[in-house]
Amino acid sequence: MQSALSATTGESRPSSGVSRTQPASRPFGRWGMLLTLLLLVGCAVHAPQRRAHDGPRPSPPPAESATQAGVAHEATVRIKLLGGQEAITLVSEAPLRVIADTGLRRLPPGAWRFTIQHAAPPVYTHYVFVKRFDAREQDAAQAHAAEWRQRGYDAEVFILGHRIYTRMGRPLDNRQFWVALGRFDAPGDAEALRAALAARNQWAWTRERRAAPGRLETIAVGPGGVRAAFPGKRVEIEADGAAAIAVRGASGRETRHAGAILLEAGPDRRMEVYEHAGLETYLKGVLPNEVPALWPEAALKAQAVAARTESLANRIDKHFFDGYDFCIVEHCRMYGGIGTAHPATTHAVRATEGQALTHGGRLPPAVFSANCGGHTENNEAIWAAEADPALRGRPDSLRANPGPSPAVTGIGDWLSAFNEAYCAGDADHFRWTRRLTGAELTEAVNRYRAIGPVRGLELGPRGASGRLTEVRVFGAAGEATFEREGAIRQALGGLPSAMFTVRQEGAGSGVVYVFRGGGRGHGAGLCQHGAKGRAEAGHSYAAILMYYFAGSRIESLY
Repeated sequence: MQSALSATTGESRPSSGVSRTQPASRPFGRWGMLLTLLLLVGCAVHAPQRRAHDGPRPSPPPAESATQAGVAHEATVRIKLLGGQEAITLVSEAPLRVIADTGLRRLPPGAWRFTIQHAAPPVYTHYVFVKRFDAREQDAAQAHAAEWRQRGYDAEVFILGHRIYTRMGRPLDNRQFWVALGRFDAPGDAEALRAALAARNQWAWTRERRAAPGRLETIAVGPGGVRAAFPGKRVEIEADGAAAIAVRGASGRETRHAGAILLEAGPDRRMEVYEHAGLETYLKGVLPNEVPALWPEAALKAQAVAARTESLANRIDKHFFDGYDFCIVEHCRMYGGIGTAHPATTHAVRATEGQALTHGGRLPPAVFSANCGGHTENNEAIWAAEADPALRGRPDSLRANPGPSPAVTGIGDWLSAFNEAYCAGDADHFRWTRRLTGAELTEAVNRYRAIGPVRGLELGPRGASGRLTEVRVFGAAGEATFEREGAIRQALGGLPSAMFTVRQEGAGSGVVYVFRGGGRGHGAGLCQHGAKGRAEAGHSYAAILMYYFAGSRIESLY
């Protein structure tokens, strides 16, 4: 697949508009042909060589002219499958093509065990950032950096994300511009600058970026004891044809993957395993791990479009600085490789191939959660971010006129009275009750803040759906405030959502805290069980998406 993401600018590049079958213009004579050939050879000799999988460049990409237009191609993504491995086993029914610094080598089918002989860690660069700007604020970012340079700092604008194009050539800009005041080889130097800025009441944060790969030398032992050595920065393995490669790590668990497998050295001098695959291949391994494959077709298609959009929009928010795009757990998206693909979810991916949500000249963050509890939430109530017009809290009601929101009715009354929602079919999570003893709640809270035995809770402000944005916990040795949905749920023992009330029963050693709530997950964007209910009611996947992501539309990227 041709990547939509340029290796030099970090954004989607359009095609040249010249077909492979289009006749070329006549060359300008024999001497002209010879001169052209010599020039091309000279460029090939002196140009720096860099393969598509060489990882991120050590410096940020330059900005591109906003006048460039064209057609986007399917993106490729880099997924971290495993880390901390001393050895890895790869199994294929087809011959393998293995690329290392020594060039290309072909291995026969079978099981091959790659073991580390020597490893050197990657090189990291450490940045200190003071402010971030979105795509509409590029000029403001440059002006902000100029202000810092006038104050004596070596400020630069670091570009994250990509500009991509729809199939009709319309640009979609999802870049961010981060202002950095310095880049350092040592983490202590970056932290010293951050602390000095904090002492002057200037908030800043540090991030380390994998600037160059390490070195990994492996020995592969295959069928019949055949051995092969592969020195270099990485080992890249692909199977002939459409064959998948099974990956088996130290745990013994085996997963199958259709993309190229890359072995690299990690910071612990052990092996890290990545897959480099086309976005559509990636989605085929995501969907059956995010929603049941036997759900209605419209719900699966809505999930496919949302996952495709979210994958492209949020690459910079996941593991950009780590040198890859996504991990395989819920923090990114659940991913099980091609071995977990199901015909129904694969059909949903293929039927919507290249389709994504757009909103105001960008790809919105098309997030999703299992069950909104009857009302979705505003994004700024969940995460520390500006209000996003595509992520407004909305009722998931069966009624044309849903009545007052939880914020108006009061969450206690709303949880009791409101049950006519598209997501209500999820009986386990639409409404739930959790009981924690005082000892259990104390153990949960003290994992995050040492405040001693819990003495009580104070519930703070709520968002549009009634989800809490702040909870104070009082303990015998102090108190702790937990802000935002994720921190609240974790600190209180892993509650299904932050849409809840709590009452205290008993006292002393017999106290019990009873949490009564609704929904599962953060509640922003696509309500997965709501999408299922809407699909069962006859809604199209486009109608489902238009409801949960207000003001958005579906466009084809390729």
